[in-house]
Amino acid sequence: MEQLEPYVIGLDMGTTRCKAVALTLAGRVVASAARGYGLHLPRPGWVEQRPDDVWQGVVKTLRALATQCEPRAARALCLSGAMHSLLPLDAKGIPLAPATTWADQRATSLLADLRAQTDTHALYQRTGCPLQASYHPARLRWYQAQAAPHATRYVALKDWVLHQLSAEWATDIGLASTSGLLDIQRLRWDEEALALAAIRAEQLPALVMPQTIVGGLTAEAASAVGWPLALPVVAGTSDGGLANLGA
Repeated sequence: MEQLEPYVIGLDMGTTRCKAVALTLAGRVVASAARGYGLHLPRPGWVEQRPDDVWQGVVKTLRALATQCEPRAARALCLSGAMHSLLPLDAKGIPLAPATTWADQRATSLLADLRAQTDTHALYQRTGCPLQASYHPARLRWYQAQAAPHATRYVALKDWVLHQLSAEWATDIGLASTSGLLDIQRLRWDEEALALAAIRAEQLPALVMPQTIVGGLTAEAASAVGWPLALPVVAGTSDGGLANLGA
């Protein structure tokens, strides 16, 4: 029987395109693929991504990668995603509105009121994130008031794709540290930040380390992306964090 050299897959969901690479355990590039998807700018200061666009980008990218290498030799699929994205979901995990990106500034009008409600310096010291429109506390309040008042869960786009692949809800501490909701010293959701955002910890994904195997490809996901059933899916982390690590 032919001995296949094992490799792992890195999958990055960026702001405008999805990229994937297959790497041997020694770091040699076996294959790569990429597919684009658009941003949506419905109003000045609004910068959105549609979850289905991103998912179709993931599907097309992974299927393209599978044509260049032997899927049976894959050992794991690890994710990377853009920082600061936010997506409101219903109880079934269905998106209720487009995802806002790191560039979205629609919550700017809420900042003065939110800053009056908290010690902004102490919040920054605990979370590492200033109280600005790019971070989650203000955008969560915007979603609650304007677009998704009945949302029961909030995730980053990477977390939603992770769920599409594995049926698990989780976020890594690296990506979570860019939300403005994580206590970066204790590595848990910050109670005061959650109160400011008017949400509960139960509405957010479970916190895991980036190297955590969250689950395996479900039958539906494996069929969609063209990779083996139960292929381990690793949480990974933010694109910015990984770029710094790679540099």
